[in-house]
Amino acid sequence: MELLRSVTGHILIEGHRGAEGVAVENTRQAIEAGYAAGADLLELDVQRTVDGELVIYHSYQLPDGRWIRDLRTTDLRAVIYKGHGLLFLEEVLEWVRDKSIGLSLDIKNGFGFDPRVFLDTLSRVEAHKLVDKVMLIGWDHAGLLLCKKHNPDIKTCALIRGRPVDIVQMAQNARVDAVNLDADMTTSVEVDALHQAGIAVVTAEVISPDFSRPVKVGADVVCCKDPGAARAAISVLSLD
Repeated sequence: MELLRSVTGHILIEGHRGAEGVAVENTRQAIEAGYAAGADLLELDVQRTVDGELVIYHSYQLPDGRWIRDLRTTDLRAVIYKGHGLLFLEEVLEWVRDKSIGLSLDIKNGFGFDPRVFLDTLSRVEAHKLVDKVMLIGWDHAGLLLCKKHNPDIKTCALIRGRPVDIVQMAQNARVDAVNLDADMTTSVEVDALHQAGIAVVTAEVISPDFSRPVKVGADVVCCKDPGAARAAISVLSLD
């Protein structure tokens, strides 16, 4: 999986939670929509159940207040969220096997920082022989480093909120291949410094999309709700 624009020759489009702008987030419909729209990557949230299954779901709790991590797989298979059953990582890995698209798996392990969700996700990716099509991302940089130590070939991306004093050192400490920055906190200064260190930059354009920003600052990947709209907008901007 190549991420740097200097290598790919263009900005990659990453569909947030599949393509939450056109379908219910983290569902099969969302990943199908993102794929149909021509996304290069699909970002999906991964959590671990109490019995070790990996489910695709963003919030730590279901709408009824139950915590995902406290539930068993059988409990979650009965859950209907916004009219859809929950998707599991095994299904996604089977789906992506023959598709010309990559996955960004956002590992959710807050409120406890259980490393098993990182290692179990990596193990499933390895078992499916999809290391070259998957990037692991997360707020827990220690968890990403753990995965990198287990398998140096897996791509990793650190989610960062704010403007660190030394963003390059922070990324290098976690041995990540990319960092994901909020659009309003990204400038060409950070992007250039990261690029000099061989680290790719993902900008999150999910709140108030302005696709001219990532083009202007030199970002490598744009994370967005509607991959089709992003592709069209960036194509026009690239012609300017």
